Amino acid sequence: MVATRRSGRGRSIGLMVLGSILALFALIPMVAGAGAQATPAASPVASPVAAPAGLNLGLPEIAITANDGYFTTLVPNSPLPPGQYIVTFENKTRAPASASLVKLPAGHAVGDFTSAISDTFGKGTGATIPDWFKDATFAGGSWAAPASTSQSVVTLSAGSWVLFSTNLLNNQSPQSIQVTEPAPPEGGATPVASPVASPVASPVASPVATKAIESQAQVTIADDSFGGLDNVSAGQQLWQVNNYGSRIHELIVYRVPDGTTADQAQPIADALFNGESPTGTTVLGGSGVLSPSQVSYVSLNLTPGTYLVVDTLPNAQGTLNYTTGLLTVVEAK
Repeated sequence: MVATRRSGRGRSIGLMVLGSILALFALIPMVAGAGAQATPAASPVASPVAAPAGLNLGLPEIAITANDGYFTTLVPNSPLPPGQYIVTFENKTRAPASASLVKLPAGHAVGDFTSAISDTFGKGTGATIPDWFKDATFAGGSWAAPASTSQSVVTLSAGSWVLFSTNLLNNQSPQSIQVTEPAPPEGGATPVASPVASPVASPVASPVATKAIESQAQVTIADDSFGGLDNVSAGQQLWQVNNYGSRIHELIVYRVPDGTTADQAQPIADALFNGESPTGTTVLGGSGVLSPSQVSYVSLNLTPGTYLVVDTLPNAQGTLNYTTGLLTVVEAK
């Protein structure tokens, strides 16, 4: 069963907070292993929440830890080759945490990205998305509750990537991750020159080879609605999340008190946008920020009960996505 609420009113709640936080962002070096651990406080929940089982997909893993103010990462290789990766995201803070990956387009540095977010999100109602965001690649990421771990699958192409947070009150400094095509093996045979003139190299990056991943649900994001959520089953599952919209989107799954309606979920979404975790709610996972046509996979373990699926990102119309249809309450059975 699905209930969806639409509202036309814009939201400017707490946006100035994000602008001031992001203005202070500075890159920190990537380190292998976990950093200093904060003592996490469990978020209260109305109903039991099951921990997801580890993904066993035969893919390499990027381990990301959210600490107070910074990320630590553990990667299988440095630099990383292009491909699909399991993202294992551990939250060692006292608030819900998020981690998303964006590949910057040519001519834009990390400082441009953080400044653009500050300018966009810090203006409140009436803000617009920078045009060059359409040339960036947002590949997704994950969300996790305090003292919890979540998993997802993302696809990374060659280029300079930035790991960043979208949570207003639990931001970590952005971190650079380089993805590079492997160098040809040394000592290999020298190819024989072709008598045919060589074609001009294409400026488009080579497509990343991906493997088929079996999922239990195919969820779509349009600019004003979610699809594929009519029949949600309880249990361990993998959601394939496709952004079919015309702008960046994000899907976040929250456990909410049983019987919550779409009308009752609106103030919950307001609080979530502010980086708060209202009593009786727990974030289970999320897609991270996705560009149009991008796909990610989200691992979830749903106990029977009520869940809120929401997108709290701002849009080019100066409102928040959940006020224009991207707020849905579902019952897992």
